[in-house]
Amino acid sequence: MSEIKSFSDYTSKYNSNVDFSALFSGTSDSSSVGNTNMLSDYAAIKNGSYRKLMKAYYAKQDAEKLSGKGDTSQKLTLMKTSADSLKKSADALNDSSLWGKRK
Repeated sequence: MSEIKSFSDYTSKYNSNVDFSALFSGTSDSSSVGNTNMLSDYAAIKNGSYRKLMKAYYAKQDAEKLSGKGDTSQKLTLMKTSADSLKKSADALNDSSLWGKRK
């Protein structure tokens, strides 16, 4: 096995034509809409602001569960009625007389 003594030896042996531009696509054009800026996301994770955001979000979710702001009995009744209606409609579609040939 031959040794790699210089950078040119490395490039001749291995594929060094890797395109890293996708990693920085969000930073190349500040006017483009829809591109995510991965470097700012990384910075938010690194400096702890993302952790603070997630901590606040889940604390709010837990507080809503404990306070009962989630699904009220009125909402649950409405969901049950809607589910029953959906089941009745699905059963009607499954009825063989609906799909029989008519003369």
